Amino acid sequence: MKITRIAELNKDFLVIFEDGTELRLSEEVYFTCAVYEKEEMSSVEIDRLIFKEKVTDGLIICKKYLAGGLKPKNRLFAYLDNKNIEIEVAKEIIGILEKENYLDDIKYAKKKAKRKMITSPVSSRMLVVYLENDGVERNIAEMVVAKARIDDKKTAEKLVAKKNKSTKGNKRKTAVFLASKGFDEDTILEVVGREDLWNE
Repeated sequence: MKITRIAELNKDFLVIFEDGTELRLSEEVYFTCAVYEKEEMSSVEIDRLIFKEKVTDGLIICKKYLAGGLKPKNRLFAYLDNKNIEIEVAKEIIGILEKENYLDDIKYAKKKAKRKMITSPVSSRMLVVYLENDGVERNIAEMVVAKARIDDKKTAEKLVAKKNKSTKGNKRKTAVFLASKGFDEDTILEVVGREDLWNE
């Protein structure tokens, strides 16, 4: 299809085809794709232009969203889906952002894990779940937690030292509290005491 006219608008260009179809292109797409008046374009070339324009628009939206701080890849996919951006366009956007170092799930997971263990410590097992619920892929969450070398017993002991003030040393309440933080039975028994907690 032939381009009959190109109109310049603010920072965009309006490409008008012989059948009356109009296509608005950003400066970036217009110049990188070298669109010219009177040029013949196939439907494949037009589709490629449209795709590139969608990617360019999506990148602008994402970079604004990421200005508030790192986000995991899965959360960014959900954000793009919420903005009604097609999956193929979203994949292209994510790929570009990764190449440009806007995304780093490992760095994000390390930061979130560190903050969580300072503000509201949990077991290493629950920390993996916490990161996963925040959009970090399970294998990355597991790797980050493993590399952090969290000592569940020490974490539980610190929590018990703080909690005992409110539970007044009630072992059953302390055990329930530790279970809510994701500690396994062996760790709980080791920290609270091996006697029968439930008959206290």
